[in-house]
Amino acid sequence: MSLETSLTSIWEQFLSVALPSKRIYFLYLLSALVLAIITFFYFKYLCKDQEKPEKIDSGIFAFIFDKSVFFHKSAIQDYVSFL
Repeated sequence: MSLETSLTSIWEQFLSVALPSKRIYFLYLLSALVLAIITFFYFKYLCKDQEKPEKIDSGIFAFIFDKSVFFHKSAIQDYVSFL
């Protein structure tokens, strides 16, 4: 495999977020982020204290990017299979 072929392949991977037919599309990511932010503010300001998730007081970043979710065994398997 030549360097040009490798660079083309890498470039296509970065551009794939612009194609709706691909698995990761920027509008999918954006809509998921918007839903996560709406969910955070709902739990933070509109829910009763008994119904709030544990990470809600840690901030929006800790709520959206929870380590226990991203480093779970099944999530790691998904990362490996995606790469």
